[in-house]
Amino acid sequence: MMKQLVNLSHAKWMAILAILISFAVVFSIAASNDPLDLAKTNASSLVPMPKITIPPRATKLVSAESFGIHIHRPKLNEPWPLKGAGSWRLWDVYLGWRDIQPKMGVFVFSKLDSIVAYANKNNIKLVLPLGNTPQWASARPQETCAYGLGCAAEPSNMMFWRLYVRTIANRYAGKIFEYELLNEVNLKPFWSGDMSKLLEMQKIAYEEIKAVNPNNILIGPSMTGNAEAELSKWDAYLASGATQYMDVASYHLYVPKSNPETAYGLTERLFSIMQQNGIANKPLFNTESGWLIKNMQGPEIPTSYSAEWLRLDQDLAMAYVVRAQVLAFTQGIQRYYWYSLDHTNMGLIEPLSFNKKAAGFAYNTLASQLVATQPMGCDLSRLPIWVCTFKMQSGKNKYLVWSTSDAKSNFDFSFIAPLSKRIDFPLGVEEDLRGNTLLIGQVPVILQ
Repeated sequence: MMKQLVNLSHAKWMAILAILISFAVVFSIAASNDPLDLAKTNASSLVPMPKITIPPRATKLVSAESFGIHIHRPKLNEPWPLKGAGSWRLWDVYLGWRDIQPKMGVFVFSKLDSIVAYANKNNIKLVLPLGNTPQWASARPQETCAYGLGCAAEPSNMMFWRLYVRTIANRYAGKIFEYELLNEVNLKPFWSGDMSKLLEMQKIAYEEIKAVNPNNILIGPSMTGNAEAELSKWDAYLASGATQYMDVASYHLYVPKSNPETAYGLTERLFSIMQQNGIANKPLFNTESGWLIKNMQGPEIPTSYSAEWLRLDQDLAMAYVVRAQVLAFTQGIQRYYWYSLDHTNMGLIEPLSFNKKAAGFAYNTLASQLVATQPMGCDLSRLPIWVCTFKMQSGKNKYLVWSTSDAKSNFDFSFIAPLSKRIDFPLGVEEDLRGNTLLIGQVPVILQ
């Protein structure tokens, strides 16, 4: 069996280190014709990796729920649109507090009721973010936020918040089991309060959803960015007492200027912070990540996005969808919520025809190949080729292999022989293997 950790030469360790520290991303809001378009920019500082050797980490079997998705404009009279996705985060579908309770004492449940019924019919697990303060309840009702006025502030009276969470938890008891506190709280457009107010809101939410069902899950507030300043905020918040009022930790692994491998070091840093704060045993979810993906049928990606952001063509988008999720699962992240199915500029489908892009088909194929397998880690000894291993229920392994180089690389797989077939993305076409070498490119190949 291939070992996850190997003894590497100094030159190869330096190559790994260069990959692991070559990223930095923080979010900001930019004007756009589509209200769902949030532009992201890179931070100026880089995170130094605390260590190069990556220890083995126990991971659960990949499940259907491991493959998460965002859908902004769901078609509830049609079949579930992405058969590979088993969970759905209800963000940017306008189901936050401000949408459900637009006025004091007034609740609008019809949209969420319909989505809950649709999800349950299709056996999809929902995550409901609880935030986005309505203007009437906001401590700063005239303050600009990501979705209008007042939504990034804490409530002027915490009882408003308690009653809202209690109402939601009771109404959807037995239907929604997973709640997320707030979105990207290290960014002012989403959270403008101090961390003590955030902790108070988290404690209240935890108490209320557990009172309805002790098995309900509260996912902690997400943050994003890999500048040390942003990671320090996450560390400080966890250290403030937040860990006792969450079942799952959350972080957004956006690296929009770079390839998925640049999030590898960030993920290790997150697990290190969790260990320092005594929650190494709790799950870590990546509740939002994605890249700009070109549309074959239009529209063009607007210039409001940073020119440094990657604009992925069909092949590269297919490669990144697979690689990002494979890396996350092998490192121990239990859920990966892709952003998104139907975003105009980041979607897995064409915005005009609604046809799946190659990346959408690749997403489905990956899920069909990995559900019920055990992530076993990645071999970094052959860079730029990555070899990631998943153990099947039969006890045999399947290997996902790719290169980060623009040029294809010759890969001798005799060290993991005997292998009999390859499976190609996007459609999962199988082909018998001949010989012991393959040309490997940026789109992964499955060998087994």
